[in-house]
Amino acid sequence: MRPVDAAVIGSAGGEALVAAEALVTEINARRHGFTETELQRSRNELLNLYAWLYNERDNTASRSYADEYLRHYLTGEAIPSIELVFGLVQELLPQITLEEVNDKAAILADDDNRLLYITGPRKEETPLPSEDDLAAVVAALETAGIPPYVDSAVSDDLIETLPQPAAIVDETELPDLGVTALTLENGVHVLLKPTDFKDDEIVFNAVSPGGSSLYPDEDFPNASTIDDVVNESGVGDFTQTDLAKALAGKTVTVTPYIRELTEGFDGSAAPADLETLFQLVHLYFTAPRADEAAFEAFRAKQRTALVNRAQDPNAALQDALYAALYGDTIRRGPLTVEAIDTLDLARGFEIYQDRFADAGDFTFTFTGSFDMDEIKSLAQTYLGTLPAAGRVETWQDVAPDLPEGVIKEDVLKGEGDRSVVQMIFSGPLEPSREAELRLNAVAGVLDIVLREKLREELGGVYSSSAYAFIQDAPKPGYFVAIALGTDPRADELVDAVFEQIADLQDNGPSAVNVEKVMAQQASRARCSLNRTATG
Repeated sequence: MRPVDAAVIGSAGGEALVAAEALVTEINARRHGFTETELQRSRNELLNLYAWLYNERDNTASRSYADEYLRHYLTGEAIPSIELVFGLVQELLPQITLEEVNDKAAILADDDNRLLYITGPRKEETPLPSEDDLAAVVAALETAGIPPYVDSAVSDDLIETLPQPAAIVDETELPDLGVTALTLENGVHVLLKPTDFKDDEIVFNAVSPGGSSLYPDEDFPNASTIDDVVNESGVGDFTQTDLAKALAGKTVTVTPYIRELTEGFDGSAAPADLETLFQLVHLYFTAPRADEAAFEAFRAKQRTALVNRAQDPNAALQDALYAALYGDTIRRGPLTVEAIDTLDLARGFEIYQDRFADAGDFTFTFTGSFDMDEIKSLAQTYLGTLPAAGRVETWQDVAPDLPEGVIKEDVLKGEGDRSVVQMIFSGPLEPSREAELRLNAVAGVLDIVLREKLREELGGVYSSSAYAFIQDAPKPGYFVAIALGTDPRADELVDAVFEQIADLQDNGPSAVNVEKVMAQQASRARCSLNRTATG
């Protein structure tokens, strides 16, 4: 079978021709060839990938081996060891020349070697382009004299002048947890837990109380979306494109967030790139960006997603569920197109800067394969020097009160003789590990009896599930959810659900089902531990 190379681009509704023009322009520009700096970045990224696979060779998941063996059996794909592959990559990658790459690019961009096609929903308001429309785009760009791409150089240094390290004012060992707790001069708390689950990964998160709850409803759309814009805008003096160039060949991610009750970061890095992670965090505090182009791209993407969502019957069910649980509030469920249209970049960026103006109440947690002395030094340099204003904050309870009694809503949407049922049970509950285990056991038993009754005995559901979770804040409580995909006998099957719940309340679960649930929970615990150890 002849190998196929593909380039894919997405667009908002009604802008398929614009996307096609951008794609063909890029392909035509590549007839001039790639640049040496682009080739070097690609080398770095490939070498970094195979170095990671090599370093984690003792932690490879069994599933990866099984997939390789399957492809070997079905297609004859070779299955060399990662030691052999990494050695070949190190030997052969530097030998790939720019001329060879550009020869390949010329073949791919040849007029007789391309298929341009568009897929998308059939809508009267945004019809897809015709074959003639696409041909006209291609023909116009063939004679447009598109110049070669110019690859601008970027600095490898995210921060040119490093801050002077701050002092560690307190260091405490927590031996039962294997954690070292630091307090830095500016009040930042750092929790360090070295692990040997993976040899080439460090994960971290940072959290501070507050979030979007500290802003009124009219500010909620800006507060809940600005983190996405900042994350797509680059940082410091680096645009998003420049930042991608600077990070080529590195294994590092840092993502700022603003949630309802907290703001902070999630991320990870290879040990060799740990300083880059700390630099990114420092810059997201001290020199964030919110670019107009990223803002408009985010809005366009959200508009398209919301318009498409409106065509989905399941979305109508989710909207009805949100309305029944939380009433008329902008803080639950997806934003509307109208809310997206009223987003204000300047106001959103003010909120972001306010949330990250004071690092003194942030707690950073690092776990993974790191050297303790090195990570302490990095924390002193990049976290201990973050701005701290001494603010004392906590989140505000802006969550709508859950309704009392029974609420039933019917949603008539979609086609075919099929119903979807969602049932939510909630109430107050003090969170604890024991309460969580007991609640999950209840949901597990319920899942078994519903499957046996509704699917195997009554034959009325295509699928059924029951699950539970505990909410710590803002109001401690529990939720038990039941979901059914049924035939048109939805009311009869809902009555059967309540009969099973009443039977469990009156008689308790059978010993057989309790044993099944205990075995399931033990299996999940083992799988979770294995995933932690192997990634």
